[in-house]
Amino acid sequence: MEVWLPDMQGAYFLPVVPSSMEKIPVADVAHLIAEAQLHSRKAVYVVTEGRGAMLALQAAAILPKNRQILRGVILLSPNLYVATPDPGKEAEYLPVTSRTKLPIVILQAENSPWKWRVEQLRSRLEQGGSKVKVVLLPGVRDRFYFRDDALPPERALAARLSKLVQTAQKTLEGKH
Repeated sequence: MEVWLPDMQGAYFLPVVPSSMEKIPVADVAHLIAEAQLHSRKAVYVVTEGRGAMLALQAAAILPKNRQILRGVILLSPNLYVATPDPGKEAEYLPVTSRTKLPIVILQAENSPWKWRVEQLRSRLEQGGSKVKVVLLPGVRDRFYFRDDALPPERALAARLSKLVQTAQKTLEGKH
């Protein structure tokens, strides 16, 4: 396994906030994914969280279809809403959610407000032809892997995050 960990926000001198994802050129992300596949000659899987899910799916949508560059996506508590839905109101999803056709694993923190809409998100992604598996992560909040105020169960799961990602990758490969 080879891991590329690009600092997309730093490369564009953007603050590390969710809204910065909307300022990163989608074409640049797609180019990076294609370069990873070309140089490594290995299957490429994108792992991202929160608002990064939007950028990953938009980049996947513009990759050349004549060769399989991206094999799947692992999303940690993804935020694919146009805007945060008000409690009790329908969520409006970004158009890319129903136009994506990829194997996807969602690793959803159970103590997250997004957990209550994860099945709706799964349905939306499946409308586009994606195969989606949802894995609920018990006892943790969003961003449990880098929270300053992480609780003991969150620290314990954060220590196993690489194993969670490897298991999700095997799921995408059809081996799990």
